[in-house]
Amino acid sequence: MKDGMNIAIGEEGVKLTLLKADRENNRIQVKVEEETH
Repeated sequence: MKDGMNIAIGEEGVKLTLLKADRENNRIQVKVEEETH
C-alpha cells in the first residue's frame, strides 16, 4: 500500500484514506470520511 491511498468501501460511499502504514508493527492508521451525495 502507498501513503495517501484512497479505499472506497460499502454502498454508502465511505472513504478510507490511508494516513500511515507501519510495516514493522503492522499498524495502519486511517481517516474515515462520509461522502456527501
